[in-house]
Amino acid sequence: MNMQKIVIIGGGVSGILSLNKLINDIPPSSVYRIYLIEKEKQFGGLAYQQAALPGLLMNTYIQNMSGPDNNQNHLLNWLNHASLDKSQWGKYADIKWTSSDFCPRNLYGLYIQDIFIQAKKKAAQKNIAVTVIRAIAENITLVPQNKVEIKLNNNMIIAADHVIVCVGQSPASLSITKSIENNPNYIDHFWSEQGLNKFNDISVSDDILIVGSSLTSDDILSLRYKKMTAHQDNNLKSFGHNYRISRHGLSHMAYSKNYQPWSNLPLTLPKIKDLKFNEIVAVINREAANWAKKGIHSEEIYYKFVQQLLPIWSALSHQEQIKIFNVYHYLNVFSTGISHQIHQHSKALLDQNQLTVLKGEIQSIVYEEDQFVVKINHSDKTIKVKYIVNATGFDNNPGNFNSPLIKQLSTMCDSHYLNIGFDVSDDCRVKAKNLLKQPPIYVVGALGAASIFMHTGQLFY
Repeated sequence: MNMQKIVIIGGGVSGILSLNKLINDIPPSSVYRIYLIEKEKQFGGLAYQQAALPGLLMNTYIQNMSGPDNNQNHLLNWLNHASLDKSQWGKYADIKWTSSDFCPRNLYGLYIQDIFIQAKKKAAQKNIAVTVIRAIAENITLVPQNKVEIKLNNNMIIAADHVIVCVGQSPASLSITKSIENNPNYIDHFWSEQGLNKFNDISVSDDILIVGSSLTSDDILSLRYKKMTAHQDNNLKSFGHNYRISRHGLSHMAYSKNYQPWSNLPLTLPKIKDLKFNEIVAVINREAANWAKKGIHSEEIYYKFVQQLLPIWSALSHQEQIKIFNVYHYLNVFSTGISHQIHQHSKALLDQNQLTVLKGEIQSIVYEEDQFVVKINHSDKTIKVKYIVNATGFDNNPGNFNSPLIKQLSTMCDSHYLNIGFDVSDDCRVKAKNLLKQPPIYVVGALGAASIFMHTGQLFY
């Protein structure tokens, strides 16, 4: 019997859950070898590092973040498991968790690592070889018999029958910050090890500017609040000031099951192509049908989305019309909201005048006398801060990635028509350009046309 070789590129959440699903689904009599390529020492992804900012919460309920398929309570049961080693859990060790709680990010990282450990045990029982390689995948080459070769940065080449790309997202690049990208007081990628270390070095007396209104921006504000209130006087007014700038100047709401994302339609982000209204409706209907096939019942959400959009459409200017949010990501920055705790932290900063939310875009940045001088367009406002943090969210356009691998794939495979990853089939297989036969390349997670796992706890490939 021929051995099937599968390569998974990326050991973050999508990569580990892909590995787990493969091991569960492979028949016992089959002969498989799986390679897992990950450059970091720890599995689970940058945003869930054990050492990174303990106590920072996830942005959705525990019930939505279980890993294995068809088991919504898997994460909840794991958190409450009596025999689990909780020596690293600190104040969370004795909590009785519920499905509507918000899991700390570092605990979720431990959860994903435990899924990996259990998956390897299952693999051994089924005689499936799992090899972990600490490296970076740089190139994928199609070879005869519809197979692939993956070249790593250590010059190793792996021949495989299938490759699953799970590399996660890339921070959106800001043209206005190009001139300061090498400045040590500018943090371009908050969730990277370098970005987290830089952020931890920021003093509570320093003024900071957070660029963007992504969920990460509220995580940053929550950490600033905790750091400030950890000091004995607890007088926030004696500390440095926090600024957040976005095009709309809005702050997130706390997460609620009754919260309706479509209520903010005229104020959403300019990410969709300039489609005509009937095209947008067609996209919504098509995607709703696709998700329904996968068991994700989003028809009601899409129906209400269209229902709310129709009355306001004619009143919008052309410029506003092209700012209708990315219809595939109907759960955009305003939709899932943030945990109640993080919302309270941001609100406390606002209430005590330690947070200024600015509406507009940055017109210019100059670094002088150990601080950034930032001018905001459409106003005469100029602010001076010691640190700037990019929190504009993630760019899922494959053509904008710095990764050589993703850049190469973007020349081989079709991008999604909304520039939110690659265009993939229902099994997450890419649609290759100018090829009669589709290559055995799959993209799972954020670059698989949408962050499906993030909102459903399921993978489809």
